[in-house]
Amino acid sequence: MSDHNQKPGHVDELAEPTPGIWPQIRQLLIFQIKLYVDALRDILMSPLSFIVLIIDLLQGNKGDDSLFESLLGFGRKTEKAINLFNQHDIQDDEFNGIDSIITHVEKRVRKDHKDSSTSTPEQNGLDETIGKQKKNN
Repeated sequence: MSDHNQKPGHVDELAEPTPGIWPQIRQLLIFQIKLYVDALRDILMSPLSFIVLIIDLLQGNKGDDSLFESLLGFGRKTEKAINLFNQHDIQDDEFNGIDSIITHVEKRVRKDHKDSSTSTPEQNGLDETIGKQKKNN
């Protein structure tokens, strides 16, 4: 997908202009994570829907006060949080979903990688000492 076709909330805001296939692999991995979360939610909600309907029938709950309607509301909220097809704008400050988590984790990993790849004088000294020990042994 080219940049001009992406939705405003697409997670690729962190994608660097990396040559090669990394942006496509990254997009596939994010999609797979979202698919797994979506499937897990569906697996849990299917039997739960029967349970809440039975409770509603026994208690006489109807309409907006029913547990079934509450479950549907939960489903709508999780649909937005999963954002499987990037249909929701994640630039909204109140949006907290998988995209926000992935963005946070990716920023952290990149920062940690950058910090670990930057040598400090102490690290250089330690590397020299280890190198000398290896030569002596």
